[in-house]
Amino acid sequence: MHHNKKSILLIFIAAVFLVIITACSKGSSSKIVGTWYSDRPDNDILTLSKEGRYTSSVWLAPGAYTVEGDVLRLTDSFGTTKELLIQSHESGQVLFYENEPLSRTYFSSQELAQESLEANKPKELTPEELQTLVAGEIIPGEWISYDESTDLVITDKEITLNYHGAKLKSGELIGAETVLYSYVIKEITQTLDMLTKLTIL
Repeated sequence: MHHNKKSILLIFIAAVFLVIITACSKGSSSKIVGTWYSDRPDNDILTLSKEGRYTSSVWLAPGAYTVEGDVLRLTDSFGTTKELLIQSHESGQVLFYENEPLSRTYFSSQELAQESLEANKPKELTPEELQTLVAGEIIPGEWISYDESTDLVITDKEITLNYHGAKLKSGELIGAETVLYSYVIKEITQTLDMLTKLTIL
């Protein structure tokens, strides 16, 4: 009898512990649901839904997100993952993505994001620094068209264009094709706050 009471007590404690963990996890996620504004010149708007989905107006392809502790993990439709830190700021909570010199912070309002952008305008890069930045960080990646019919996979030397085809009423896709291009950066123009022109051959 004593053994049974002890077992029941252990089960009860484990159940309570599980409920607490689940509640904390849900609470952490609910605090970041909403719209966030980037302090980068692209003015990206990151929207996090309560269903665990996200959209990005400029920076990322749409996908799903999870929260573990103070880490927000974004996984897009291609399987690419970005991790942002949930941090406390004098203006409130922010989402921080660390990737110098392309780090970005998301604020809860456009005004706060603009203030941060103005306060952290980057210095003008040398031609060599700009070439390295564009070729190694800005261009490479996976890009998707607004209607999701076409995606680009870009490396430092090649561009793979994948057209998924036109969908018929029957649901069948026709005209799908993949084309491979090679490219060379011929000219880059910049201002103090952002890249303004990129010529690719």
